[in-house]
Amino acid sequence: MAWKRIGLTIGQLLIIGMLLTAGYNPANAAPVEQATLNWSKPLAFDRNGWFPDITADATGRLHVAWSNSVINAIQSGSTMIRQGYDVVLYTSSADGVTWSPINEVAALRQTTLNNVEVTRPAMLVDQKGMMHMTFRDINVYYAKAPVNLTEQANYWTESVQMNTNGLAYFSRLAQDSQGRLHMVYTEDIPTSDCMICYHVMYRNSDNEGDDWSSETDISVIPTGAAKPTILVDNKDNIHVTWESGRGGTLGQLSDPTTVMYTVSYNRGQSWSTPVEIAAPEAERSKNITIGQDGRGNLVMVWWSLPEDTIYYQVSMDNGLTWLQPTLLPNVWGVWGAVQSRLDTFSMATDSGGDLHLVMVGRLSADTEQISLIHLIWDGANWSAPDPIVTYNGDQPEWPRIVITNGNELNVVWFVRPEDYIWLASVDYYKVWFSRARTNAPYVPSGIYPTLIPPTPTVATVAPTEIGLPTAYPTTPPLNTTLDTNQVGRDTYTEIGQLSIMAVALVPTIALVGVLLAVILIRRR
Repeated sequence: MAWKRIGLTIGQLLIIGMLLTAGYNPANAAPVEQATLNWSKPLAFDRNGWFPDITADATGRLHVAWSNSVINAIQSGSTMIRQGYDVVLYTSSADGVTWSPINEVAALRQTTLNNVEVTRPAMLVDQKGMMHMTFRDINVYYAKAPVNLTEQANYWTESVQMNTNGLAYFSRLAQDSQGRLHMVYTEDIPTSDCMICYHVMYRNSDNEGDDWSSETDISVIPTGAAKPTILVDNKDNIHVTWESGRGGTLGQLSDPTTVMYTVSYNRGQSWSTPVEIAAPEAERSKNITIGQDGRGNLVMVWWSLPEDTIYYQVSMDNGLTWLQPTLLPNVWGVWGAVQSRLDTFSMATDSGGDLHLVMVGRLSADTEQISLIHLIWDGANWSAPDPIVTYNGDQPEWPRIVITNGNELNVVWFVRPEDYIWLASVDYYKVWFSRARTNAPYVPSGIYPTLIPPTPTVATVAPTEIGLPTAYPTTPPLNTTLDTNQVGRDTYTEIGQLSIMAVALVPTIALVGVLLAVILIRRR
C-alpha cells in the first residue's frame, strides 16, 4: 500500500497528521536572563554581493561564499557588448579577523546579455575534509574540492547539474553520521494549474558526491516552494522545512504563503506526507527554520503574518509529535517597516546544547528600525533578543550562522541600502560578518588528514559563437581586477528566468493546444 511505501505505520501517520495539536505548551515564563554578547564590529567584505553562506571545518577555519557577477565589455566586430559571468565569491579565515584574498571559485556564463542570475552558494564541509558546494544560474549545480584547496578554482571538480527537467533555484546540503550526503533543492514542476510552481526535490550520495540518487519530489503538494532548510538529527532522521505558495522563482512566492514540514526516518528512502505549520489565526507564514538543541529537542521557528510576530514549536520525539505553537516573546517581524519576501532565519547549536537563532526583525512593534537579532533557546525558554546591529533605513537580509570551537558564534548577512533597496546593483550591496563568544565550553580544534589534491582543471576555450569573433574561456576568472568602466550597472531583479521560462514552456503550451483541438474535433 502507499502507506507502506513511505515507510511509516498508520499510527505514525495519524500522529504526524496531528502535528499542530499534540502535546502541551512550553512554559510561558519570562525569557531566561542572558547578558548581551560582545559582538565584534561588523566587517564588510571588500567585494560586493548578496545572499552569503558560511560554514567551518574541523580546524575551526571559517569559509564564506556569496553571489556576485562579473560584467565585461566585449568586442563583437565594430560593436561593444556587455557579457560576463555570474560568480561565487569566496574567502576564508582562521580567526575571523584576517581573511584570505577574495576569489571567484565558480563562474557561470550569463544566460542572457545584460542580465544576471544570483548564484546563491550553499556549502558543507564533510567528515573527511571535503568541501561540497551547490550554486545556480537557471539550474542548480554541485561541485567539491579538498577544504585546504577551496581558494583555487581549478581544484574544484567539474560542476554537475542536479535538477533534471525544470528550472531550479534554492539548495541546501547536510551529512549524516554514516557519511551519507543529503541534498534538497527546488525545481519547477509545471502543471496546467500552476505553470511556475517549484517543488522540493531530494537526492543523496554514499560516495562523497561522486554519484547521486535519482531525484525525489518530497514536497508533493501542487504548489510552489522556496527557501528549504535541511537538518539531520542525532539519530540520522532527516527533517526538511520550506516556504510554500504559488511560484518559487525570483527567490520568492506570491501570497498567501504557508510553511511546511516533512521527515524521513530511514535516511531518505521515504518521506512523511508534508504538513503545514501555522500559528493560531495566522493568514500566512514565512522564513521557517529548524534546529536541534543539545537535549535532543527539535525546534522550528517561523514568521507569522499579518500579526508580524515570530512563533516556535518544539518536538521531544524526533518530529513524531509537536507541542503547540508558541509566541517567541519580545521580537517582531519586519513587515511593519518593509514588506520583504526574500529573507530567511538560521540556527546552530553550541557545545553546551543551547540553540542559537539569528533573524532580521524589530525590537518593538512600533519602530521602523530593523535589527539583526540573536536569541538563545536553552531547552525551555528563549533569551531576551540580543541585537547584533541595528539599521535606520537600510535593510539587513539573509543571516547565516555557524559555530566554531563549540562557543564562537559567526554570522554573515548582506545589507540593502535605503536608497536602493529593490533596485541596487553590485555597486551597492555589501556582505558583512560579526562574531561573539558564549559561555558554552570551548572545544579544541581538530585536524584533517592529508588529502591528495586532485588534478587541476586545464583551461579550455569554447568555439567562437556566431556573430561574436571573440573566444570565451570556460575557466572561471580568478581574482579579476575590473576597470570601473566595465562593471555592469544591471539591476539585480533576477528577471532572466521569466523570459527563459516563456521559451521553455512554448512546446508544452503547443502540445496542450493540439490536444484541445483533437478533443473539440472528436466532439463534433
